[in-house]
Amino acid sequence: MLDYLYESSREEIKQGYIFRQSYYICLNCGKEFEKGFIYKIDERFADAETAMKVHIDLEHEGVFQFLLNLDKRLTGLSEQQKKLLLLMYEEKSDEEIAKTLELSSSTVRNHRFALREKGKQAHLFSAVMEMAEERLSKKQKQTSTQKGVTMKEERYVITESEKVLKSYFNPDGTLKIIPPKEKKRLIILRKIAELFDETRKYSEKEVNEILIPIYEDHVQIRRNMIEYGFMNRLPDGSAYWIVTEKRKDNE
Repeated sequence: MLDYLYESSREEIKQGYIFRQSYYICLNCGKEFEKGFIYKIDERFADAETAMKVHIDLEHEGVFQFLLNLDKRLTGLSEQQKKLLLLMYEEKSDEEIAKTLELSSSTVRNHRFALREKGKQAHLFSAVMEMAEERLSKKQKQTSTQKGVTMKEERYVITESEKVLKSYFNPDGTLKIIPPKEKKRLIILRKIAELFDETRKYSEKEVNEILIPIYEDHVQIRRNMIEYGFMNRLPDGSAYWIVTEKRKDNE
């Protein structure tokens, strides 16, 4: 789920979910709710976004708890700092926090100050990092446009595709999750398209028989294959086929 977190804005992280391609996606477990549908959750019926909020509260004890439970390598927080932040989130006073953690009130105030400074530093660092990456990306794009794609860059693209496939597919060939980022999703769909014979047409049942073993939500995979142009079908859904350059002209 790290890709989801890294690709999300601060506001999306604070709400605990993102909205991509008509789906609300949980940043903790990847569970999806499609916009426009009604779901039964906790013995109630709710629209997709409300269902996601209820899911986060019920399954993950809220966004704050989920983020606090992330590994130290991701947050940089010590166990003591996590305890302090949790008590702050619970609106405990310095005296109450000091008593709970067996610290002096002055130590608690020092910890609060240090955490605020940490937040300010992270905020400024994010801005500086974004500026540096934007400048580098712009330079690389200009170089690519001026000189064309070199063999080294081609190898890099291939390597990136291999990394995406390795990250999102299990060793048995099943798909872990559908990437929320379009570039990665295209790589995944292109790989799945290779499972089909380009020279024949399939019934919906036959398409499902190929997709079901790969991912539990085979309907979404099938829909994405069509939306991104890897597959086409007749209006009545009686026939599906893989799109090739030749078929683009003839079909």
